[in-house]
Amino acid sequence: MRLFDKDNYKPGYGLVIGMILGTIFYIPVAIATNSLWLIGVGPAIGVAIGYAIDEYYKKKFGLSGEPQTAEQVRTKMFIIVATFTLLLIMMLSVLYLRKYS
Repeated sequence: MRLFDKDNYKPGYGLVIGMILGTIFYIPVAIATNSLWLIGVGPAIGVAIGYAIDEYYKKKFGLSGEPQTAEQVRTKMFIIVATFTLLLIMMLSVLYLRKYS
């Protein structure tokens, strides 16, 4: 069973994989360079890469343009707002730690 078959592909898989890989690769870089601000860069780069992966597979499998229900739109907006809120909290905590440590 392959991860990205047309039968078991769900939109958003690429985004999740990109975020995980971005986080996994940038945390060691942030620790090695002693630059805590890089921790926030990893998920951001991962989102960009994951979005590109997701769009590629949507076009490959012909899933673009599917209608969305109102609940799906609300869920996506909640996820976007929650993600940006968490990233803002992480960035502010890093700035606070840099200033007072």
